[in-house]
Amino acid sequence: MEPKKNLMDKNPTINDDPMDLKVQRKTIKAQKKAEKLAKLEAKKNVMPATSSTKAKKPTSTGYDPAGVEKYWSEYWLGNQSFLPQERDKKFTICIPPPNITGSLHIGHAIMISIEDCIVRYKRLNNYEVLYLPGIDHAGISTQSVVMKSLRSSTSNTIDRETFLKAAFKWTEKYGSRIYEQFNRMGASLDYSRKKFTLDENASRSVTVAFCRLYNKGLIYRDSKIVAWSCKLKTTLSDLEVNYKNVEGGSMIEVDGGMYKFGVMYYIKYYLTLDCGTEYNSKNIENLPYVIVGTTRPETILGDSAICINPYDCRFSDIEAIFRSGKVNDLFNDEYKSKEETLIDSEGKNNAAIDRNLENEEIKIERKNKFKVNKTVNEDTIEKEYPLFAINPLTYETIPVIFDSQADLSFGTGILKVTPCHDPVDFRLGKKHGLKFNKITDEENRITHPKYLNMMRFEARNAVMEELKKNNMLVKEESRDQILPFCSRSNDIIEFTVKEQWWCDCKSMARKAVDSVKNGEIDIQPVEARIIWYRWLENIKDWCLSRQLWWGHRIPAYYASNQDKGEWIVAESEQEAKQIAKQKGYTKIEQDEDVLDTWFSSGLWPFSTMGWPDDTSDFRRYFPTSLLETGSDILFFWVARMVMLSYELVGERPFDKVFLHGIIRDAHGRKMSKSLGNVIDPLHVIDGIELEEMIDNLQKGNLDSREVKRATDALKKDFPKGIQKCGADALRFTLLNYTNGMKDINLDILRVQGYSRLCNKIWNAYKFVSGVLLSQSIERQLKECRLENSSILIDDKAIIKPHHKWIINRLNKVIEEQHKCIESYNFMLGTQSIYQLIFDFCDNIIEVSKTPSPEDLKVLKYVFTGILKLLNPYMPFITEEIHFKLYSSTISDYPQIVSSIDLKDDVFEDVLSLAKICRSKKKVAVQNFDDISYLKCLVRSDFEIHESLDEYETIGNLRYKIIN
Repeated sequence: MEPKKNLMDKNPTINDDPMDLKVQRKTIKAQKKAEKLAKLEAKKNVMPATSSTKAKKPTSTGYDPAGVEKYWSEYWLGNQSFLPQERDKKFTICIPPPNITGSLHIGHAIMISIEDCIVRYKRLNNYEVLYLPGIDHAGISTQSVVMKSLRSSTSNTIDRETFLKAAFKWTEKYGSRIYEQFNRMGASLDYSRKKFTLDENASRSVTVAFCRLYNKGLIYRDSKIVAWSCKLKTTLSDLEVNYKNVEGGSMIEVDGGMYKFGVMYYIKYYLTLDCGTEYNSKNIENLPYVIVGTTRPETILGDSAICINPYDCRFSDIEAIFRSGKVNDLFNDEYKSKEETLIDSEGKNNAAIDRNLENEEIKIERKNKFKVNKTVNEDTIEKEYPLFAINPLTYETIPVIFDSQADLSFGTGILKVTPCHDPVDFRLGKKHGLKFNKITDEENRITHPKYLNMMRFEARNAVMEELKKNNMLVKEESRDQILPFCSRSNDIIEFTVKEQWWCDCKSMARKAVDSVKNGEIDIQPVEARIIWYRWLENIKDWCLSRQLWWGHRIPAYYASNQDKGEWIVAESEQEAKQIAKQKGYTKIEQDEDVLDTWFSSGLWPFSTMGWPDDTSDFRRYFPTSLLETGSDILFFWVARMVMLSYELVGERPFDKVFLHGIIRDAHGRKMSKSLGNVIDPLHVIDGIELEEMIDNLQKGNLDSREVKRATDALKKDFPKGIQKCGADALRFTLLNYTNGMKDINLDILRVQGYSRLCNKIWNAYKFVSGVLLSQSIERQLKECRLENSSILIDDKAIIKPHHKWIINRLNKVIEEQHKCIESYNFMLGTQSIYQLIFDFCDNIIEVSKTPSPEDLKVLKYVFTGILKLLNPYMPFITEEIHFKLYSSTISDYPQIVSSIDLKDDVFEDVLSLAKICRSKKKVAVQNFDDISYLKCLVRSDFEIHESLDEYETIGNLRYKIIN
């Protein structure tokens, strides 16, 4: 064995003399130039490296994802690569089913990226994995788009049968497209088990669930307030109502006309103690009055009361009000000025502690009856009188109620109450036993005789004219207003009272709360638990009815005869007929309505496994391991799945919940077609020209103003369109953005940056494969013992400091990846593997340009480890490279080589030295590979000098003095 050479022997005369250093630098430079020329000549006589796999047609000098992704997508699909393989440990996840309305959007892309990363990681760690795909029928949204399509192609009346035929045809077309997009994103789903929320088993599950909940007394029928869309002719869920801030005085097109919004109208309501008198505009003038502010004067027609806060000092002496004939401080300015001085250092308003607590006990006992002294036959009699207000349009007397719902700081501090047309007023009406006066029909036309058949906002204008005429309008004030819009039709929704089917959620909600508190279900991030508790502890009953054709028909039948009738709930029409017959009814008719989409979605974790039957999949895979979804549907979907699972199955639906944030554009705006900032993941994967993006906008359903605004936004944000980035780069970017529930401001330039990371990995592969495919490949592979990617490296043969360093780095990253993926910290996980790739490419490859067998062994071992770590994040490029190196797919996760000395930091010292020198501007990367030259720069630093003594060469790490 040759003795170890000292690097100083190469330049035995090196010293600190500047002139000597200059001569030595010139000599070394000449030597290096000669060696470089010799290497170039030698390369001319070497055969180029070849691969045993079929080559893709090159489209550029770098990595082209298109061919690679197409090949592996088809390979996985054709070979059914992701069927569960029996193992001791199991991991099950059901994909949150996207709506069948069209293509996937970028929100679905982050969902797939996160879930598939976890799923692939679990498979590589020897889990039996079921990743179950499916699609949601999406009642309202699908009916909207299908109806629009039908109306554009026919002038005939569309009946239920025609619609359903078209809707199922739509489902076939767009369902296939969505599954293709799943595949393009690299989702490793078991397509043999794909589900649809309107398939046969799902329909049976829904029917059974509804009937069981009804028989338990949890489903009932009642008249309550709902959000009504006139355009869609159906009630809406809270998720389908968008609340938008409207500037004061804005003109909005609605109900076929342009109407003004964002105006507070201040109107007189006269007070009286006598409800028996018929009032009119003439005989009320001597009565005291209050002023009430409202943004909806047309609903005065349905007023049932006015509401005063029990702490309102203006009404502490009712007798004085009638004696003086007026209410002092009508606009409540005194209270508001005091309130401003009562804001404490934390910004809390102590003067209004108890306002807006709708279900709280009123702490000061106040009734609408007051003791008033009256003189009768010269005798003073104290008698209780109720307090009333006079409706300024109808002149009917309505009660005055006292409730802390009246906000003393808003408007005049007095609230008009219209129980049929406002959710807050509805609750007040129930609480105080008020009348429910409905003033609009399903077409949003007024039903009150005074303004019969006027559209609601047309009636507003007529109402204001009458109030002005009768001197009831005090003033108008422009102010911003929050309006509820239908998310599907953009119509301003109308709150109204309708008889519907409802689900009592209170007892189920308690079970859902307890499941998280006792740790049976783990919700991540932990801050979501506070929101979870708050919502479930204040849950309201769930409106189940939807006036649609597309969905699960409610299994309820109205049984009747000539003089009576009742609702019968049954699993089939035949069963309903039998029950009706036993009760003496001669006729039954099924409810025309369908169930809220969230009802069938709420059964998703167990209906997809075969429930209500005791199937093998149900026994093997339920409860599922994880639910991963967006934080915006925590209540609408996640909570309902938990509630329904405990109530119907008797156990949790999943072990863990992970919630990701909502994707916004680079400017932090919510993605919207009208803003032109909605991103199709396939446009990022394949690339798209600006002209095509604009053309797609014009083919959509936006109006001309929205098209112009969206076009301008596209030209500003994507002046050159979107360049082709590939699915791997998109997945890696979205995972790198994921930080708990924090919203994501997606910048496409970052995706383009990670597409360059793919190029770097590809270039590393070309280097590794190039040096492995040299003339002595067979001998070197034998020495390396790395024909199989699962063989661990022989740690005893690892001697060189930079080999120890990179394997230690690999060990550390393996450990970090386990922690990051198990804890859903994908931001840190991507940063960790990203840094390892750069450490390998920028340092280890650079010192291995002329590799020894030991170098080859370490290069291939570490590069293989990187591929396996990266596979859950970037499955396409890693499978391609692994197959080229080993003729096999990736099947396991890298293991830590535990016996490598983690304290060996010689190479780290060398890298630190390089960084120090660069930062002090003493050296720069250049054509120099002799460490002795670095040593002459650091003679004063004994520790680094000693470290360099232990290190023979740093290969192609090149430095020179730059002064």
